[in-house]
Amino acid sequence: MFSSYSGCFIDDGLGSEGADRFHLRRVELMTKNPGITVISGILSDPTESLGWHHFRPFFFQDPSILYLTGINQCGVILMLDSERHEVDVFLPRKNTDKEFWDGKQFGAHNEEDAAALKGLSGLTRIHSLTDWWTCLLDRLSQSGSRHINTYFHQNRKKRWLKDNHYSFYQTLKRRFKREHLQIEIRNIASSLIEDRIRCDEPSVKHASYANKIADQVFRSVCKQMKTFSKEHHIYGAIEGEVRASSPFGTSFQPIVAAGRNANVLHYTKNDDDVMDGQLVLMDFGIRWHSMVSDISRTIPKNGQFNPLQRVLYTIVLNAQHECLKWLAPGVTIDELNSRCWKYIDTQLHKQIVEKGGTIDRAYKSVPHNVGHLIGIQVHEGDPFRGYRTIPLVANNIITLEPGLYGTFSCQIDGHFYKETCGIRIEDNYLVVPGGSRNLSGDIPKHPSDIEALMRAN
Repeated sequence: MFSSYSGCFIDDGLGSEGADRFHLRRVELMTKNPGITVISGILSDPTESLGWHHFRPFFFQDPSILYLTGINQCGVILMLDSERHEVDVFLPRKNTDKEFWDGKQFGAHNEEDAAALKGLSGLTRIHSLTDWWTCLLDRLSQSGSRHINTYFHQNRKKRWLKDNHYSFYQTLKRRFKREHLQIEIRNIASSLIEDRIRCDEPSVKHASYANKIADQVFRSVCKQMKTFSKEHHIYGAIEGEVRASSPFGTSFQPIVAAGRNANVLHYTKNDDDVMDGQLVLMDFGIRWHSMVSDISRTIPKNGQFNPLQRVLYTIVLNAQHECLKWLAPGVTIDELNSRCWKYIDTQLHKQIVEKGGTIDRAYKSVPHNVGHLIGIQVHEGDPFRGYRTIPLVANNIITLEPGLYGTFSCQIDGHFYKETCGIRIEDNYLVVPGGSRNLSGDIPKHPSDIEALMRAN
């Protein structure tokens, strides 16, 4: 019934049954944050100001707008009034010329679109985007309220993330000043993020399926690895497998880094040779409906870990196992960080340095966080990572991705080995009462399993 709107609405496969889900999310937000709440999504296509950018990439609306409405197009402002129990959404006017070029879009003052939004999201009060300010002033006048709620990112040191929410906050400040209104603007980001990162059953189901696709992609690429001679060959295989398996595509640009290139954490060049004997780090993810996966695996190009590679890889793998002993509701990511990097340093000293080997790293001990929240976006939650000190709760999904990066040398069984590499192993875990569940547990990661998989071709 609503298939023509699949390009501008993400319904998580629920169709009209999802309307109650979006409604309850909005009610929960209003209950926790009384008064008038105004949240702006991305208002214009990010590529519109780039005249040379002729290819329009997949567009995903701001995570909070997706979470509360499912609407996945530019030009969305949401207004919630807890006193009147009303929700208004503001959209661009219907533009059939734009639809001719870009496909179906929701538009204000269009009966067909209004019926679809009501069925999909439970939204019935739809206005032109140009009317949001007039409507807000009218609401403030009727309620007599001296504050509004909105959403923006600012850390404890008052540092801003200057994104679309920051721009909207500044717009509100300027307009209130111009109208000579003394209106307090309250930030409800922590409240909305808290709701957003607590995944419900459909979200967990889709995150699990995104990881199932990642398993298929990884196995296929491993079986083809001996035929690849360039990083972009591997990159293209990953992208092709993902696109063939999910209409929602990758959740971020894949990283394919061979040998020393894996020492660049967000390596994007992806065009070097892949040499026999090198380790290849692959970091990629899949989007399925509104949820994403984020997986890292490190494999030997020739299908066989040499003795030093195996020692280093096993240290990283066991660091992940060490973290899993503690991953449960109540633990913090900072606590997992401490255990992970301490374990890796201890093992490197014991298995490399004490045996006369050397270690040369560009960092002292901690190259990155051991994990991050994941959900509607890859790096879910507070972008300043203040959540690292907040205890995890059931139905959070996090990554665990220990790694090591640098040049390592050691003698093993009378033979000298030297390796410049980056090794990262990343899985996605659902926090459950008393522990966790690995959503990506089917993806091979034990060195013997990886070797067996690569021999299978």
